[in-house]
Formats: sequence, C-alpha cells, structure tokens
Amino acid sequence: YLSMAFLNGKRASYLPPVQMYFFTSAVFFFLLYTFFVKSPEKAGIQNKVEGKQKPIFELTITDKTGVIRKFTDTDAYFKHQDSLPSDKRDGFLTRFLNSKQIKWSKKFTEDQAGAAAELIDIFIKGFSNVAFLSLPALALILYLIFIRRRNFGYVHHAIFLLHLYVFYFIMVMVNILLKSPAEIEGWGFMHIPAILVILWIIYYGYRAFVNFYQLSVKRALLNYLLFLFFGFIMLSVVYIAYFLTSVLFA
Repeated sequence: YLSMAFLNGKRASYLPPVQMYFFTSAVFFFLLYTFFVKSPEKAGIQNKVEGKQKPIFELTITDKTGVIRKFTDTDAYFKHQDSLPSDKRDGFLTRFLNSKQIKWSKKFTEDQAGAAAELIDIFIKGFSNVAFLSLPALALILYLIFIRRRNFGYVHHAIFLLHLYVFYFIMVMVNILLKSPAEIEGWGFMHIPAILVILWIIYYGYRAFVNFYQLSVKRALLNYLLFLFFGFIMLSVVYIAYFLTSVLFA
C-alpha cells in the first residue's frame, strides 16, 4: 500500500521510503545487537602448560623459486620477498593473499578463541551491511522478472523492496520478542505464535506481489517463488563476498 501510494504521488502523508528504511533498520539492528545477539568475548587460550613455552608459529609457503619457506609473521615474509630477484618475487595479489594467510594462521595459533570470536563478530555484524548492499541486486532481479511490465521501472522495484524490508525488520523483531519467553520453563508454548509470525512473513511477501504488481494468484505465486530462489542465490553471493572481503581487510 505504501509503495503504491508513494508512486501515485501521495508522498507528503508518509515517511519517504529511504528514510523509513534507515530509521527502521537502525532501530532493528541496535536492538538485535544490544539485547539479543551478543558478540563473543575474545577470550585467549593459555598455551603455557607446566612451564613449557608457547609453540612457535610457522607457516610454510612455496614461493616462485620452488622452495618451501617457513614464516612466523608477515614482516619475515615481506623481507624474504624483497631479498629475491624481481622475477622471482610473488605478484601483488599473491603477496597480499599470502600475508593475510600468515596473519590469520598466526592469530589462530596464538589465540584460537580470540581469532574465532573475531570471525564470528565479522559474520554477525555483516547482516546489517549485507541487508543494505543486497537491495540494488534484488531490485535488479525484480526488474528482470517483470521486464515485460513497461509501467514498472527499476525505481519502482527498489521502493517496493524498501517497504518490504521495513516490514521484515519489524516482524522479525516481533518474532524474536515472542520467542524469547519460550526459553523460560513453562513458556514453551510461545514458540507457536513465533512460528505463526514466520509463516505470516512468508505469506505477506506473496500478498505484496499480488497487490503491488496487480497479478493473478498463480502468476504472483510463480513470480514470488522465482524471486525467492534467485534472491537467495544473490544474497548468498553478496554475503560471502562481503565476509571474505571483511576478513581479508580486517
């Protein structure tokens, strides 16, 4: 309804879609990270046992000379690379990837729990960024699905998704609030309304397709399933790319 009203020019009565999205997502992720999803504490592992020294970290890398080298840190790797003739040195991308491999391997060797916690932090905090980054890609999927509908441009799909995301943020928070008491003994029945909210979220997306795109029941169901299928693939690609990029540049 909000998307149709906005596109029909009734914009003064409602909050602009982008502003509504940022406000709702900010509240959602603040509450999520503050009260429901706790980032793991970076507790280190004690590697000294009965007076024994901490094992020395070494990572073996085969360079262009064909020789397997051992490195304890990135400085040692870069120093070795600089000592080689220019034609024997690793390329820029190889040097970058090897240095990150050395960095993370060293972290896991010296502090396994802390390194794991850092990766989990990146994984959890990626939800908010991926939600925003995925919007243009998902709007493109809708544009391609409805490419024959000349009256729907890319912006129309983007506005529709902004409002759909706002609904999802609100209902996921409602689901979490309903599910939280279920952990208390005797309150297990609260899982039922929480499950009903999930079912409502799925159904709402389908009904939104029917109403916004003015489709028949069967046509809306087909397009909705296509959107869910390709959207899941797109979200997975975006999230994996974001996670790997965050790990490499951490």
